Amino acid sequence: MAKKILDIPHSKKKMHIETDDHHGHLIGVTDEEGKPVNTMERDETKFKFGEIEAKIIDVPEHTTFVTQHNPPCRWVYINGKWYYLCG
Repeated sequence: MAKKILDIPHSKKKMHIETDDHHGHLIGVTDEEGKPVNTMERDETKFKFGEIEAKIIDVPEHTTFVTQHNPPCRWVYINGKWYYLCG
């Protein structure tokens, strides 16, 4: 089992991504306590840039970023779904 751990800046929380060693299939995405993180379908996700609202229509697999609000959140795109954890 392969495990990748991603931090959330300005937070003690960490996102754990586990995949199958042989095929790379997703096993799970959890917080540091082993609890599943939140998910959102790609088509549900919209971001605002000033007055312009943008809907994400294409994103590379395993893209990750952090949004800055209170608290900050780490987002990772896997298999057509956003997994996110807020600090």
